[in-house]
Amino acid sequence: MALVVELGLGALAVAISLPLGHWPLPGVSFRAPDWASLGMGAAWGLAGAVPMIAMLLVIDRWPIGPLEDLKRFVSELVVPLFAPLNLLQLALISALAGIGEEMLFRGVLQDLLAQRIGGTGGLVVGLLVGSVVFGVCHWLTPTYAALATLIGLYMGVLLVVSGSILAPIVAHAAYDFVALWYLVKRRGARTT
Repeated sequence: MALVVELGLGALAVAISLPLGHWPLPGVSFRAPDWASLGMGAAWGLAGAVPMIAMLLVIDRWPIGPLEDLKRFVSELVVPLFAPLNLLQLALISALAGIGEEMLFRGVLQDLLAQRIGGTGGLVVGLLVGSVVFGVCHWLTPTYAALATLIGLYMGVLLVVSGSILAPIVAHAAYDFVALWYLVKRRGARTT
């Protein structure tokens, strides 16, 4: 089911953007690939995953206030949902989430709005709209939605700074994989 949803988000990004004459993978060209730029985008993404992983470990280790409720929610609902999956399946879901979600929220919403509005105002509007919609679409709890909005903002900044959608795609996929592996395989094993 998760694979279908994530593939569907990528397909939705293409279905929205191409009729509008917009390429949903800013900074990536399949016609004349610039391997150095692709490598830099991927490197930005791997480096960009590190602060998010650190945030996960801090929240897991020292949850306070609403973060404690979020930790309990994840343990009770997310961990059992993904527990039967092996590492390859977790990696596939993570990769497709990175591709599909970043194409839609950063490649279409953020980049298309930034281009259509133009200038610094367009950049800010695109960044905010993409981030807020990303957060709302991750509304499992209010705390989770707020954190997802902040992560969406962070991913949007990665796109702007790197100039390539590969940075948020790789950061998103790497974070999701490490988070799922840690929560499901490591912490899940300790609680059973």
